[in-house]
Amino acid sequence: MSSGMRLDHHNHDSQPDLLSQIERIRTLHNAWHDGDGLTPSSHLLNQISTWLESHLRDEQPTPRLYPTPEGGVEAEWMIGRLDLSIEFEPNSNAVQWHAMDLERNTVEEDTVPLHDTAKLQALGQRLEAALAASESVATDGLEAGTR
Repeated sequence: MSSGMRLDHHNHDSQPDLLSQIERIRTLHNAWHDGDGLTPSSHLLNQISTWLESHLRDEQPTPRLYPTPEGGVEAEWMIGRLDLSIEFEPNSNAVQWHAMDLERNTVEEDTVPLHDTAKLQALGQRLEAALAASESVATDGLEAGTR
């Protein structure tokens, strides 16, 4: 994972919406990161926005989006015991998946080509399944605590 710049000044309990985060990244200029840092392209930002919108349901948590110094974007979720990040890397034409189950101390990593529609679709389905599973674990934990 790259060290992306934290652009939002929200506390971690608030979830900025996806489009406002994309627009905030879109306003960056080259050298945005201490004199370095490439600006993510409009094409990449549009691709990320479309991909995320097609795989997130309204009730699911919105990821935090961070630009990376290499001109990419990292999407991060922290849901229950799941720490999930997906990095869109235009220089290597890849999408990196990194999911860590903090309770089980397991890590899942994968890389798919940025321009492979079928593999991106499969990765999106994997995202949907991971978010649904983490929601059910969180719900089960809440229900167990109320008994």
